[in-house]
Amino acid sequence: MHIEKVWFYELPSDFEFNGTTVMVDANAASSNMPLFLSKNPARLLVVNEQNLSRALMQYPDALLAGESLSMDPERFSASNHISSINKIEAGGKDILWMSINGSRALVNFLAQSQKDVLIVMAGDRGQEVLEDKICGEMIEKKLSGLPVDWEDSRQALTKELMKYASDQSEIKDDLPLLLDLNRYNIVPKCFKNKDGFLEVKDILETQ
Repeated sequence: MHIEKVWFYELPSDFEFNGTTVMVDANAASSNMPLFLSKNPARLLVVNEQNLSRALMQYPDALLAGESLSMDPERFSASNHISSINKIEAGGKDILWMSINGSRALVNFLAQSQKDVLIVMAGDRGQEVLEDKICGEMIEKKLSGLPVDWEDSRQALTKELMKYASDQSEIKDDLPLLLDLNRYNIVPKCFKNKDGFLEVKDILETQ
């Protein structure tokens, strides 16, 4: 098995890949999607500013969750913090989820090439972030059959998240959910649905 890691913003626009792609956005997409799916929504859809209006027309009763640099935070039923998402009632409802970076990486990445496994780390607005790097390295080690020392990573990640968090109380609520690696038995799979939107399902549930 050939394994390769790359930051999302380093991918050329014409990049093609037809192996297995693992998307890593540790403190957003990679943690939020399993939590959303654990709430048994009717649909979980990844949207952005460009297609949000069309999505709201197609799914008028959907909950909007996440974040945007251009939209009023009051429009969202939950923020992009996992502790905020944990509080919403989403069973049987359509969810439209967007983020500043993670959903953009998901919407724009085309998986079509020759490598076995490509680990794509989202980063944050064109910069590396520690949580994505640690998560990508852990996945690479797991796939390679190497031991993973999670406790060292847990301590480093906790310090990093607390250091850069704009809301210290909110990140404290996030940490127990973010650092529990065995919280969900869910593997999110993204695909284009019949309405042309990026939808997410639990691949284990559909097998």
